[in-house]
Amino acid sequence: MPDRDHTRPSARGRIGLLLAAFPILCFAAMAFVGGGSERAEAAAFCLVANNMAPQCNYETVQQCQQQSENPGFGCIPNPNEMQQVFGSSRYCVATEQRIEYCLFSEYGACNTDAQRRRGVCYDSGAIGPTDPFQYDTRKPAY
Repeated sequence: MPDRDHTRPSARGRIGLLLAAFPILCFAAMAFVGGGSERAEAAAFCLVANNMAPQCNYETVQQCQQQSENPGFGCIPNPNEMQQVFGSSRYCVATEQRIEYCLFSEYGACNTDAQRRRGVCYDSGAIGPTDPFQYDTRKPAY
């Protein structure tokens, strides 16, 4: 019988090594492909009007304001995308950096600060809690 080369693992040993390494290889492949848990960000600003669901398709205040030049239209921050809020006053400035400054008791001061920060001034009392079904006509009456 020929002498066996003991420096190389047997076929059974190679299969065992592959099976042991398989979970590690899968995890590395997922990390390489980008299987992370980051969520995609939605647009920061929404176009609003009476009898219309908010259209949250605008990344910049300028983009939203270009669409809101018609009477009855306005821009508000996407309430699901603002990341920091400072203050609790009625009028707020929302910026493209997704920060809200709710520091104003009157609209004029808010609007002046919004222009300085390149943001949008809005009445926080006019934006209620987000109800994903508020515009759905099939919503059951409670």
